[in-house]
Amino acid sequence: MRRGIAAVSAVVVGAVVLGGCSGTTDEPKTDRSTHPAFPMTVSDCGRKVVLQERPSRVLTIGSGASTSMWAAGAGDRIAVRAAERDVPLGLAKRTLRGIPQVSPRAQPAKRTIVDQKPELVVSDGLTRTTAKELAAAGIPSIVNTGSCAGMGSPGSTARPVVAAATGLDDIIVDVRRYGRIFGTEAAARGKSQDLRQRIAAVKNTSGFSLDSAAAVTVRGDHVTAYGQSSVPHSQIEAMGMTNVFGEMEPQRTKIRADQLVAADPEVIVVMSTGPGPPGRSAQRAERELRALPGAEKLSAVENNRIITLELPFMSASPLAVDGLEKMAALVEAMQ
Repeated sequence: MRRGIAAVSAVVVGAVVLGGCSGTTDEPKTDRSTHPAFPMTVSDCGRKVVLQERPSRVLTIGSGASTSMWAAGAGDRIAVRAAERDVPLGLAKRTLRGIPQVSPRAQPAKRTIVDQKPELVVSDGLTRTTAKELAAAGIPSIVNTGSCAGMGSPGSTARPVVAAATGLDDIIVDVRRYGRIFGTEAAARGKSQDLRQRIAAVKNTSGFSLDSAAAVTVRGDHVTAYGQSSVPHSQIEAMGMTNVFGEMEPQRTKIRADQLVAADPEVIVVMSTGPGPPGRSAQRAERELRALPGAEKLSAVENNRIITLELPFMSASPLAVDGLEKMAALVEAMQ
């Protein structure tokens, strides 16, 4: 049964590499609506955003925003990207890599955004300005569903607008929402079905002897654990495993090293968030985990059951499905 996961994961991981490096996969075909329903009111993190007309010039902030738009068949509406330096884009890379970036290493300030004259801002959450400030400048903005509950980059100063559960299903909700906004419903439906099938494939073929896991970030002696309202929690559950911090209601909670040791998950997934090439960042993330006080007592450390994944593979974007498949393949190899 578990051999099915390896087969599915090998195909998908290979596809991500091909799409990211050789660009063999094009953006999904679009289906422009001839009857636009505008003005359109969009629900966004507990508020209502009114779009007077279909946006054709979009500024995205974060890879979750850009890859979600790409998955919806609307990648060609992105005029400018921000905060995406050295992040994986998967199959979306062919479409997105030619789009210019401003403030590639960090979120752009309000003035930078205004200077780009976007008709809409789509983001993974705003940290250097607010939706209200942008609206005052005549720029509507919407946020990926995952960021509504504060699932930005660890250390983000963004405050959640509404405490909503976020999981793999919400990623599909975003893709469908962008399809409606940009008139690419057919492409969005097709990609949504593909994502659902891939998630179901992992759920239907899981059956690991390893039962428990934790998803964390580590910076020095500081540990952040991901709880029940997070994408990592949803990924762990999709593999049929128990998140040892799944009872925590916030998406992420700072914990002490001794709490991680006491929970003693059989597998630890460490989110790699640092700068630099992916391999180097992953090595640094694992070193920091192993350097925690008492880490040598952890079963995952003792048995080398540590998985490192980059932030986008565990965030609210289509890449989280790639991340799920990567996790499942690696856990299977640990049996």
